Amino acid sequence: MKRGIAICTLLLAGAMSVHAQTVSTLVDLNRGSFGDGLVVAPSGDLFLSGGFDKSTVLKITPQGEVSDFATGLQGAVGAFFDSNQSLYVNSYSGNFLYKVSGNGQTSIFATGLNGPAGVVLNSDNEIFVSEFGANFSGTGSSIKKISTNGDVDVYANGGGLRDAIGIALDDSANIYASNWQSGQIFKITPERTITLFATIPGGTVNQMTYANGNLYVPSPSSQKVYTLSLDGALELLAGTGQAGSQNGPALQATFRRPNSIAASVTGDTLYVLDADPGIIRMIILDVTTGINDSSPRVPESIHLGQNYPNPFNPETTITFDLPKSAFVSLKVYDLLGREVKTLVAEQRVAGAHLVSFSADGLASGLYTYRIEAGDLAVAKKMLLLK
Repeated sequence: MKRGIAICTLLLAGAMSVHAQTVSTLVDLNRGSFGDGLVVAPSGDLFLSGGFDKSTVLKITPQGEVSDFATGLQGAVGAFFDSNQSLYVNSYSGNFLYKVSGNGQTSIFATGLNGPAGVVLNSDNEIFVSEFGANFSGTGSSIKKISTNGDVDVYANGGGLRDAIGIALDDSANIYASNWQSGQIFKITPERTITLFATIPGGTVNQMTYANGNLYVPSPSSQKVYTLSLDGALELLAGTGQAGSQNGPALQATFRRPNSIAASVTGDTLYVLDADPGIIRMIILDVTTGINDSSPRVPESIHLGQNYPNPFNPETTITFDLPKSAFVSLKVYDLLGREVKTLVAEQRVAGAHLVSFSADGLASGLYTYRIEAGDLAVAKKMLLLK
């Protein structure tokens, strides 16, 4: 029996409205059935664990270039980065956790795990691992917490957890863990209270990721990808439920076995591992972002497009649509909220507008661009890679 195990987290400020637009293919790995844990590095590169019977972690650029990053691993599955950009990878068959340096060198970081599956780290670099159970027993029933020096303790056990496989962490330090067979997702509070949060209809749940204030949950057996809000509302994001590899509008696209999922640094793209036959698919999102909770709610008739290309170097294009004439302010900010550049500060007529932005002289990193028109404001993020 094949298992797919992974996790990735992206935290973005403010309230998000998310709609899938299109599904496309980033790269066909041409390795047959391949892939398990999928995670995006701060650089924007993807890292893919080979699987419980594989020994390789691949590096995949946003342009689809593939190379071996680490080799000689024992059943590499779930993966996640710490704040120092070290990669942690579970060894499902070895029952331990690897730490992988930036140059691909591996070492055993923690031992004594029981079929470790997904892994996620909080802002303090504390590690949480879901335990599926060794030898495909499906009896892990636990979330383990691993300290920064490799000490392992039980964080949560029982309470409905059985074959725990996926794991995600939200902005409030709540952990979400999924049972493989039942499609159940449990919420574990910082006080370690376990409650049933949601059930994915008609399918297994392998793993999930947190981004844009939502959980994104692929279901391998139902060939669909769902959005799950933090108030428990479930919505189909992509997939018809028929097996295939058709690209196009998200709700008309098909998947074969969507196993693992990760979000781009800017939150506008989801990367999905379609594990059979080993293809990385992209779900392009339409993400409307409030700068903070007090930002005005923006009607659907006003749209700030995601910049393209993204990531970019050094030039990119930003689009926006106005339902009526207004004085428009469009500015770029760094991660500390400091204004970097004013792109527009003038009256603009109703309709579609296009603005070019050159990042010459700016350092690589994540930036925010924000538009204000009248009493409305909306912002999005973009990634500069030099």
